Amino acid sequence: MSDKLRCEIVQDLLPSYVDGLTSDETNEAIKDHLADCVSCRDMYERMKADETSAEENSEVMEKEKKEMQIPTEIQLQSLLSFSKDTPLYLAILLAFSMGLRRGEICGLKWRDIDFSKNKIQIENEIKRDNNRKREKTGDYEIEIKKDGKTR
Repeated sequence: MSDKLRCEIVQDLLPSYVDGLTSDETNEAIKDHLADCVSCRDMYERMKADETSAEENSEVMEKEKKEMQIPTEIQLQSLLSFSKDTPLYLAILLAFSMGLRRGEICGLKWRDIDFSKNKIQIENEIKRDNNRKREKTGDYEIEIKKDGKTR
């Protein structure tokens, strides 16, 4: 049996090779193949270029991050009154009055709210991960005081 790798195998391994996840033995076999195969070498070069541009884009985005702007009381009241009859009203109210993040709000279920004790139990968080929804389980409690403040 030949020690040479077929193009299909090299192309399957290239993403891991580019990320530095393959063994030394696999690295040598891929290097040997890339030296002889133009199409696999071109694919490898494109992958490396894509990785470099992704790193550059993240650096640019890091530089362009803007300072968080906290809305004024007037802006908040305006947003709440504008959204009063929309499905977003409760989410906006929870975010601003209790400091809940979007994922925590999306993870709330009716069983998490104890109206008799004025408490909300944060047990789930919904996150988007590469356009896939995933649920993360955590656990903390927010108490709603009579004056509407939280602790």
